[in-house]
Amino acid sequence: MVKLGISKDIALRRLHGTERRLARDNNLREHYVEFMQEYLRLGHMKKIEDMIQGSVKRCFLPHHPVVKEDSTTTKVRVVFDASCPTSSGISLNDTLLSGLVIQEDLRSIILRSRTKQIMLVADVEKMFRQIYIVPEERPLQSILWRFSESEEIGIYELSTITYGIKPAPFLATRTLKQFSLDEGELERAELIWIRRVQQEVFPEELKAVAKGDAVPRRSPLRWFNPYISADNILKVGGRLRHSNEAEDTKHPSVLPARHTLTRLILKQYHERLLHAGPQLMMSAVRLRYWPLGGRNVAREIVHKCVKCFRSKPTLAQQFMGELPAARVRVSRPFLHSGVDYFGPVYIRPGPRRQSHKAYVAVFICLCTKAVHLELVSDLTTDRFIQALRRFVARRGKCSNLYSDNGTNFVGARNKLKELLIMLKDQQHREQVSKVCADEGMRWHFNPPSAPHFGGLWEAAVRSAKHHLLRVIGENPVSLEDMNTLLIQVEACLNSRPLTPNDLEPLTPANFLVGESLQAIPEPNLEEIPLNRLNQWQLIQRRLQTFWSRWRKEYLSQLQARTKRWRPAIKIEVGKLVIIKDDNLPPMRWKLGRIIEVHPGADGIVRVVTLKTANGNLKRPVEKICILPV
Repeated sequence: MVKLGISKDIALRRLHGTERRLARDNNLREHYVEFMQEYLRLGHMKKIEDMIQGSVKRCFLPHHPVVKEDSTTTKVRVVFDASCPTSSGISLNDTLLSGLVIQEDLRSIILRSRTKQIMLVADVEKMFRQIYIVPEERPLQSILWRFSESEEIGIYELSTITYGIKPAPFLATRTLKQFSLDEGELERAELIWIRRVQQEVFPEELKAVAKGDAVPRRSPLRWFNPYISADNILKVGGRLRHSNEAEDTKHPSVLPARHTLTRLILKQYHERLLHAGPQLMMSAVRLRYWPLGGRNVAREIVHKCVKCFRSKPTLAQQFMGELPAARVRVSRPFLHSGVDYFGPVYIRPGPRRQSHKAYVAVFICLCTKAVHLELVSDLTTDRFIQALRRFVARRGKCSNLYSDNGTNFVGARNKLKELLIMLKDQQHREQVSKVCADEGMRWHFNPPSAPHFGGLWEAAVRSAKHHLLRVIGENPVSLEDMNTLLIQVEACLNSRPLTPNDLEPLTPANFLVGESLQAIPEPNLEEIPLNRLNQWQLIQRRLQTFWSRWRKEYLSQLQARTKRWRPAIKIEVGKLVIIKDDNLPPMRWKLGRIIEVHPGADGIVRVVTLKTANGNLKRPVEKICILPV
């Protein structure tokens, strides 16, 4: 190693020469860059960051393209020149030994193949690059490279055996031979372990079979007619003796249920089969082994495999909480309301005029499910406050107004990017909150990424869009037509029955008629005979009847938990989770760790704070997947 001189200067000059050649041939450059990108992507080379000068002895290998137009696989290969002399006149190859020729002579292989009817020929793809070099020696395979001349030249280390170094053929062949030896030693070790485990778990069965007797009646092997092989392994006798299958397939080795050895073998097959499911795993395992209760073990291995879980994560489902007081207590319509947006819809001011976007604000009463729709001409705070004032003037003041967090608004990630920006703007929130406070209203935001917290107004949005899309689609209409259509849609939504009563269904519209927006609460008139009531009291009596029916018919329907009825799951600080992202595939969902839990009034955790690589997030439990670790 002391004979090697400085190699970086010659490698840098050769790199500039290669870049000039690539600049003259765009096709060659594309293939060269693609080759290097593959090298980096497969982990066959690694960029060195924050290198301390003089800390490691490096040998830089120049590289250049070799073109083979007749090649059916790779027409352009990058050759790394380990024979390039350093400043001392000594190259890397000069310091290396080529190794012995340990593979069989080619002539003898061909002559032997002639003695058989069939000859199989195989190739190991990227054979040299399948074998990694120990990290301590990788600096001797350093290269200089950049993917574009606008970048700085970087230092990379080649991590695998490189075509061009003297001992490459020996190292590759020797590694293959070592694999074959290791495989044989592993098979012998496996037989020893199986024999010991069987002696531990099936002592009575082994004694009975050795004597030529049947296994005990309660033995799990009573169905398989077991026998002891020449290797002293308990095997399945079965009924396939006369088949043409391999001996291990006809008589697989018996593995005990839920033993550590059984789990290890099944886990090895699971990974070897590229994370196969339980059925494929068991089909492959039973070609050689017969694990008792193996299907349950296979399912458990797949369930606990982190890679399999990440490819198809299961979202946490927490026990459904109690309905809020605003949903189950008698109150004036729209006293407690939710608000959401949808759109855009398109308004055309006049004939041959350019259409422009508008949006619809959806207000819904949490108690009666009554709906109010307001057309909003643009996504400014002033327009939203105007829509809120129109709503209050026609429906009365709200005590509490609920809305999703800005990231939850319907369509905000797609068509409503402007809406998303407006709703997340702190100034917008402060202005709206101030207007609400001045009017005696309180504004509440749901947790981030938790649209199911506002399921009532989400359903109203879907229903309103359903009617609008079927009438006008995305065609532009005049302002008057759109207002008329929205009020008709509002009437349809408020005519939906709340209870399954075919004769006289209870609807939201029943509660919107017969009361002033500034009405004073009336005394209970239900027990007073009708002939003693005046006209106004008859109207109030009818309205009170609606509320009585609301309590008896509608409220009872809210009793059952139609989903998330299972007992509450335990959410603990420190658990590692995957965070669902509707805009990314599952394998790209971020990891996080629970650092704080936020129990509800019933003590059940439905919102958690997570620590991620990009900071802390607050998310509902339904948006996380707890890793099985």
